[in-house]
Amino acid sequence: MKRTVIGVILIAVAVAVAVTGFIDINKTGKRLIIYLSEAQNAFEEEKYANGLNEISNAVEMWKTVEKRYKVYLNHEELDELELCFDLLEVKIKESTKAEEGSDAFYDDLKDLLNESISRINHILNSQKPKLSEVF
Repeated sequence: MKRTVIGVILIAVAVAVAVTGFIDINKTGKRLIIYLSEAQNAFEEEKYANGLNEISNAVEMWKTVEKRYKVYLNHEELDELELCFDLLEVKIKESTKAEEGSDAFYDDLKDLLNESISRINHILNSQKPKLSEVF
């Protein structure tokens, strides 16, 4: 009886950790997408300072959630996303040197934003629980 109770408790703890991880990744991933999407919209409206500010917010948020993502996610998927955020951080630092409205700089930045958003979406979609994976 004692082993059964311990087994049930361990299973409950494992399920609780999995659910907590899923909720955390889903919540923070959606928030990162919002920041990056707002940056895209700002660049389309030629509000470059606002767009850079949104990217900066996303990079700061990424720094706070990165360690938790490493606990919950497959590292191969995470490596590509880490690279995107590292490049975004470099682009923010380069923005002081770039002229406002510089087409090449902001085109590269828009491409990087698109890639970052698609990688986050891929992670969010791959983390959704599926009934076929349970059984």
